[in-house]
Amino acid sequence: MRGGAALAILLAATLSAVPVPHAAHASTLRVSPVGLDLPPGQNAATLSLFNDDTAPLNVQVRVFRWSQRDGKDVLEPATGVVVSPPISKVTPGAARTVRVVRLDPKLPERQETYRLIVDELPPPLGENSRSVTLLMRHSIPLFFAASGDRAKVEWRLIQSEGGPALMASNTGGRHLRIANLRIRDATGAVLAERKGLVGYALPGSKMTWPTGPFQAASGLRLTADTDAGPIDAPLPGD
Repeated sequence: MRGGAALAILLAATLSAVPVPHAAHASTLRVSPVGLDLPPGQNAATLSLFNDDTAPLNVQVRVFRWSQRDGKDVLEPATGVVVSPPISKVTPGAARTVRVVRLDPKLPERQETYRLIVDELPPPLGENSRSVTLLMRHSIPLFFAASGDRAKVEWRLIQSEGGPALMASNTGGRHLRIANLRIRDATGAVLAERKGLVGYALPGSKMTWPTGPFQAASGLRLTADTDAGPIDAPLPGD
């Protein structure tokens, strides 16, 4: 991208599928683990690629620096972390291991956040092929911790162009993974909710998620499950 412009990608899900025209087959690319959260001082990890298909798969792994700007996820090509090999051929029923290495041996000042984008590459396009298949893309969160990292998140209900939204401001040094989010009134009744994974509040960043319309009320509270434990916090608004 010209001038190093950022690539903004919505990461509401950790798995997406991209249609590519070629001879149809069912994609069966699996990746393990689905996230890498490395402790302080650990600068390397491995990712396993599995092929449950009856045909070989060509797989590309790229690493992007992950940040959040203006309430959105942003990915930019990373230079401080490398993967080896970047492209693998995985034979049917087999697995390949990809090594992920952070190049700087020093501890980061605060947690560093990346995404590994794992793409199944299309086979050569046949001259008469008119069919479409869905090639799999996995987006794997990758974190390198600093010593003593902790998330410190403040919550606020805001009005965005698309309606009410939840803003998370993380002034701490570690990410917070949020799931099963509910907004409740003073009686405990659920006014809005998002089931499953909602997203991440990255360190030193602000992130927003739409809540959908709901009846205004006083004494709002937010409850959710996080990787740091359940939260139950007051929810001020604009």
